[in-house]
Amino acid sequence: MKTYIVRRLLQMIPTLLGTSIIIFVLFALLPGDYIDSNPKITPERAAELRELYGLNKPIVERYFHWLGNALQGDFGFSLQYQEPVTSLLNKFIWNSFSVAIIALFFIWLIALIIGVFSATKQHSLFDKLVTIGVFAAMSFPSFFIGLFLIKVFAVDFKLLPIGGMIDVGSNSTGFAYVIEVAKHMILPVFILTLLGVGSHAHQLKNKNKMNFRSKQLKNS
Repeated sequence: MKTYIVRRLLQMIPTLLGTSIIIFVLFALLPGDYIDSNPKITPERAAELRELYGLNKPIVERYFHWLGNALQGDFGFSLQYQEPVTSLLNKFIWNSFSVAIIALFFIWLIALIIGVFSATKQHSLFDKLVTIGVFAAMSFPSFFIGLFLIKVFAVDFKLLPIGGMIDVGSNSTGFAYVIEVAKHMILPVFILTLLGVGSHAHQLKNKNKMNFRSKQLKNS
């Protein structure tokens, strides 16, 4: 088990490096940046800022400078928010972490229930409906499902908030605050669960089918 975990972690290194290179180069090649888009900055001040933050250097040099700092825990300074990126991550990452953990719980819970029932009732109507639902959920692009559900529940029917963790200007405390946060988490948790439950249910269904078949062969 330890060997498997170590091997998987080592395999992640080239993937993360390759992803960081692609994203860095794409953003570097995009026309315009925060300095160009700010009409209050004079050309002289823009040149000073580019020199200060190394934006006038070659892409390769800038990437390795960023990578070296990132390995030391320094992800740079946000010109837009005027604070270190690590501070911004510390503010918002826990919201994403909470949503991901809750969604993961529901994904495994629903996938386990569907997988077991579908495996025990092979070729039944339930099994066929599960198969159709699984492949339908896996076929639609994630961004399409997300935007569609946001439009329906948040924009059209206004049943749920579009984003954020609390209402704008909210001063809720105690139980009212918990309810407000829960209301904001319903849509993202539901979307993540819907997107993830299909593949997990399919895997658990096949695994349970194999287990049932092996037990039947042993008992026969």
